[in-house]
Amino acid sequence: MAGRHALVTGLVAIVGLFYLTSVNGLSCLFCDRAVNITDCLTQKAACKDVDEQCFLDKTILPDLTSVFSAGCRSKQVCALIASAVGKRDSVACAQCCDDPVNNKTLIPCNGYLCNQNPQPAGATCGVCDRVSDPKDCSVDQECQPTEVCKVNTVFSGGAIKYELGCEQKTVSYCF
Repeated sequence: MAGRHALVTGLVAIVGLFYLTSVNGLSCLFCDRAVNITDCLTQKAACKDVDEQCFLDKTILPDLTSVFSAGCRSKQVCALIASAVGKRDSVACAQCCDDPVNNKTLIPCNGYLCNQNPQPAGATCGVCDRVSDPKDCSVDQECQPTEVCKVNTVFSGGAIKYELGCEQKTVSYCF
C-alpha cells in the first residue's frame, strides 16, 4: 500500500510537467478535454527536448462520454502512467510516442494513439462495424461538413472491437 501511495504521490507531483512546450523537439497534437480526436488537429505543441514524448489520454467522464487530452509529456511520466493505466476507472487510455510526423497525413504520432485515426473535417472516413483493428477498415465514406470521423470501442463476443463511421459534430456546454 505504501509503495502504491508513493507512486501516486510521485505521479501527482510530476503530472503538471506534461503540458510544457517550447520551440524545439518533437511536434505533437495539443488539446485539453476535446470531445473528438479530430478537434485536436487545430493546435500543435513542440516538445522541449529529447526527454519529452507526445501523449494522448482518453478519459471517461461520469456521464460515460469520453474526452481527449494531448500534448508533450516527460518520458518518466509516460513510464509511470503506462504502469498505472487501468488502476483509475476514469482513464481509458494513456499512451506516449516519439515518432516523427506522418508524412502522408501531416498528423503527429499522438493522433494515432489509443486506437484513434483522426481525419480533417470533411474528410473521407472509414465505415466499418466491429473490426478487430481500425486499420482493418477498407470501406470509406465522405462525411458531411457537419460531421466528423468517429471510432467507437465495443466489447463483443469476449473481444474488443471497433466501429468506425461519421457522426454529427456536437458542442457541449457545462453550466
